[in-house]
Amino acid sequence: MPHRKAFTLIELLVVISVIALLISMLLPALSKARRGARNTVDLSNQRQLGTGMMSYANDYKSFLPEGDADTAGASLVWFREDMWVLLRDHYGIPPKAFGCNNLDEIPLDQRVNVIGLYQRHGSPIRDSRGVLHYFWVMGWNYFANRTQAARFNPVGSGTAYRYVRRLGDLESSSDTLLTCMIYNARTPNLGWESVGPHGRRGCGYWGLNDRRAWQNPEGLHVTLLDGSASWVQFDRLVPVGMSDYYYFKPR
Repeated sequence: MPHRKAFTLIELLVVISVIALLISMLLPALSKARRGARNTVDLSNQRQLGTGMMSYANDYKSFLPEGDADTAGASLVWFREDMWVLLRDHYGIPPKAFGCNNLDEIPLDQRVNVIGLYQRHGSPIRDSRGVLHYFWVMGWNYFANRTQAARFNPVGSGTAYRYVRRLGDLESSSDTLLTCMIYNARTPNLGWESVGPHGRRGCGYWGLNDRRAWQNPEGLHVTLLDGSASWVQFDRLVPVGMSDYYYFKPR
């Protein structure tokens, strides 16, 4: 029988080293392509929700969907449940469009139980008209038709952020309608959860007892009141601070 020459140990190590080198070269490219695909979906979802809100405004005398309760502790991620259902059922907005796609990188147990994303927020809250409403936590920061009781002052400014209530409102602080969900409780060390999407390593999440330093995202997707949506670099965004931070694109 003919003798079969086997690989030597050195040859096997060389082959393994070449394969490892190729993998190390390909993984960053694959990761970048995956992030690019997520960003494309994210922008599409935000634009779709913004379009639905514009359609709502056209049907309701230019008023935008109401965001949250008349409470000082209201969050920019709260959204009235009845408005959620109306946009979903009558304006064709799929549930997935109600949140930043990058948030899917947060472990499921944290994303559901701690952040409460896409879930009803506890007990109903009474609005300024005395009506009780349930609220949901969505994956965007929503800067429209919120009561002035929920005030957030731009960092370095004594002027409270003014939310736009209806299209054409020139008294609002910016033309921003939506941004990716972001809040930073790490810098003031409040001991709350923090979320920073679109970081260099994906979506950053800091739990209640997490003492890691806050990392800024590379940017956020922003939808404006004219319905346009685009990626905005982080250094072009302005922080709105009361306790944690929310970011908007200024006029």
